[in-house]
Amino acid sequence: MRGVAFPLEVMRCDPCWNRVANEMADLDGATALPRPDPGPESFEPIEPDECPKCGMEVRTVLTNYERWVHLATRSMRAKEVPRRYWWRIEPTRPGGTTYVVGSIAVRVGGIDPLPDDLVMPAHTVVCADLDAIGEVRRARLADVERQYRLPPSVEEFEDE
Repeated sequence: MRGVAFPLEVMRCDPCWNRVANEMADLDGATALPRPDPGPESFEPIEPDECPKCGMEVRTVLTNYERWVHLATRSMRAKEVPRRYWWRIEPTRPGGTTYVVGSIAVRVGGIDPLPDDLVMPAHTVVCADLDAIGEVRRARLADVERQYRLPPSVEEFEDE
């Protein structure tokens, strides 16, 4: 659960945890279905996942709160991607070892990356679906508005 702070009462029971994790997934757009598990004796090739809306190749990754998200297949500079769609892929290691056994997707938050730092965008940023294009456009406008919004304490000072 790296990068996310939860109240202890949320972690005590599965229904509470699932409710909080599902709410976070809805906010983050992490509503993808998990990849099918091929099983230990399967010799069938594993094809890359496709976006259900546009058919482009996507990268389906488990999040740090146990939900799945569709990410783009290439990293982009942070200034090219709206804040809402910033993700990072973090390696997972068993305790006490340096061997990487998998990866998880973590939403970028807390400290913003520099404009030229690479982030892994959600697939929505590159999706060819008209609804996705409109959603990304609205997210870009929200980022621009956020830049020009002043904190309440500064606004009160200017009024005087």
